Amino acid sequence: NDGGDFISFEETTTSVYVQSNAGSDSLVAAMSMTQSTVWSGADADSLSFQAGGSQLAVEAQKGADTLDLGSQVVSFSQTTIRGGDGGNRFYDNAANNLNSTSIFGGSGNDSLDFGSALRQTSSIILGGEGTDSLTFAAVTGGSIFGGSSFQDTSDGADTLNLTGAVTTAKIDAAAGTNFVTAGGAITGGSVYGGGDKDTFALNTAIASGSTNSRIHVAAGNDSLTFAGNVTSSVINLGSGADSL
Repeated sequence: NDGGDFISFEETTTSVYVQSNAGSDSLVAAMSMTQSTVWSGADADSLSFQAGGSQLAVEAQKGADTLDLGSQVVSFSQTTIRGGDGGNRFYDNAANNLNSTSIFGGSGNDSLDFGSALRQTSSIILGGEGTDSLTFAAVTGGSIFGGSSFQDTSDGADTLNLTGAVTTAKIDAAAGTNFVTAGGAITGGSVYGGGDKDTFALNTAIASGSTNSRIHVAAGNDSLTFAGNVTSSVINLGSGADSL
């Protein structure tokens, strides 16, 4: 109905379709979900997936929704998770493994906070349109884009806070006046700014892994600060009056 509903799955679920309507609804999946679809409604909903899942389609739709992606070590495989039109919050409290999985923040001013180690295989996380905040404790593999695509030219001013190591991952802040910080080693990873005035505060060592690390800021009057050793890496300042 259109009230505030509470839906709880205490056991493993397979081939389930869930759609909540209007009202601030809550869904908690305590065990893994497989081959299932979850759609939230038009208001500020809470979706919690405590044990991950496989072949899921999750649509948060309208409203400022909260998506909890696990408080224990979890895996999502062949899954798509989309935020809606509001300012959504995505977070986890334990290590997360993504395999062939996509996470989209949506069109609002979203917050994506992965406070534990994130390992990606053929996976991508996108902040989407709007002024987004993305925080990652440690990232291995995959791609993380502040916008809706690589080098998105219509993206807002994003903040990317990389507090842990970045290993063989592709990070792109896209358009907008972005602020990017890194506190852990960047090894074989790539970090890109967009076409506006970006600030990079890289308080870490940057080195090669299976490939050379790459820092690329594109156009705009950008500011880059390096506080650690930089070895076997490529720094591309692009056009504009940059400060290094």
